[in-house]
Amino acid sequence: MAHTTDVIVVGLGAMGSAALYHLAQRGVRVVGFDRYAPPHNMGSTHGL
Repeated sequence: MAHTTDVIVVGLGAMGSAALYHLAQRGVRVVGFDRYAPPHNMGSTHGL
């Protein structure tokens, strides 16, 4: 059985997670990837 995905979200910080959530709520088949396991301080909303 083949699996299909409509959208891939790369980066699951604040914006990526929100995009993933709202797309899924609309019935879009989504998958998300992040480089680091949460919680981490490497996102664009943290640090310098």
